[in-house]
Amino acid sequence: MPVWSSPFPCAPLPGLEHVDFPGPAGSLLIYDSPDRILLRWKAAGRCEGNELDQLMQGYQALNELSRQGDHQLMAHWQIGDSHGRPPAADGITSALLLLWLQAAPGALDPYLQLDPSYLQRLLLAQSHPRQLLQQWINLPHGDLIVDDAFDDQLNATQEELKRLQRSHQQMSTLMAQVKDQQRRTRRLLASMLSTAQPLES
Repeated sequence: MPVWSSPFPCAPLPGLEHVDFPGPAGSLLIYDSPDRILLRWKAAGRCEGNELDQLMQGYQALNELSRQGDHQLMAHWQIGDSHGRPPAADGITSALLLLWLQAAPGALDPYLQLDPSYLQRLLLAQSHPRQLLQQWINLPHGDLIVDDAFDDQLNATQEELKRLQRSHQQMSTLMAQVKDQQRRTRRLLASMLSTAQPLES
C-alpha cells in the first residue's frame, strides 16, 4: 500500500497508509494552505503558542525534500484529482495572516514556493467585508475570549485606551488655554503699541 506523511495534521487518506514525516524515499508528502492548517490546530484545541514557527518549519522541510527529489509533493486538495482547484481561504484567518505579513513580509515565502497563487486567495477572501464581519459575529463567545487571562488583557487594553483618551482631552484643553492666552497677549501688545505711537509722534 502506498504511504504518505505530512508535517501538519491531515485527515486520513483512503487507500493510503499514514507514516511519520517525512516517510521513506518515494512516498507521498501532503501539504495544505496555512489558513486551513491553523484552523485544524485551533479545532483540535492543542495550540501551544509556537504554531506559526511550526508552520514555517514544516513548509521549509517540504521545500528541502522537494529539492532532494526523493519524494512526491501533493496538495491536500489534489488528492484524487491532480487538477483540483485550491479551496477558498477562510476570511477571518486570511485577515490575520495578512496582518502578520505586514509585520513580517517574508513570513509566508516557504509556502508561496509551493503555492504561488496563495496571496491572491488571501486578498480575494477580503473582497466581501460584510461577509467577513458576519462570519466574525457568528463565532461562539468561547472562540472570541478563550480564557480569563485574555479577558483580563482585553480589559487592561480598554482601560489604557480610556487613559490615553483622557490625556488627549486634557492636552486639548491645555492647548486651547495656551492659544487663548496667546490671543490675549497679542491684543494687549497691539493695544500698547497703538497707545504708544501718538506719544512718539
